[in-house]
Amino acid sequence: MQLSSYWKNFLRNDDNKDELFQFLANASVSQDTGDKVILSTIYKSVVSSNPAVNSDDLQPCSHEEADRILLHVKDAMNSGYKDAIIRTVDTDVVVLAVAYIQDLENIGNLWIAFGTGKDFRYIPVHELARSIGPDMAMVYHFPRSVRL
Repeated sequence: MQLSSYWKNFLRNDDNKDELFQFLANASVSQDTGDKVILSTIYKSVVSSNPAVNSDDLQPCSHEEADRILLHVKDAMNSGYKDAIIRTVDTDVVVLAVAYIQDLENIGNLWIAFGTGKDFRYIPVHELARSIGPDMAMVYHFPRSVRL
């Protein structure tokens, strides 16, 4: 499938991208997710598919994207969830997840759904971090704007 040139022109405009991201965030949290909880951000606000979820500790959310995602995972673990899956195409998220998984108390399994098309794969971060060990994971534990 080839994207129309209109789509490429649409995405060149930052206002269009902001509006699209807001739409996608609202659409994702308005889905019937059963017992799953979806968290997303709209500018510095956190929105949730479950109105009972208290996201006050996550707001205002002004962190880098990769940091923000891991803060959401940490909040989920602190709220009693044991497993999480992150969907991303950003390698920074994978590297930071491996580095910080040892800081996520109460975590069971952390999966990253990574890539697109034929390069899409599920990465078991919990197994990867365990196999390389905490010392090697600490190599990636570089200073960031946020500490988990």
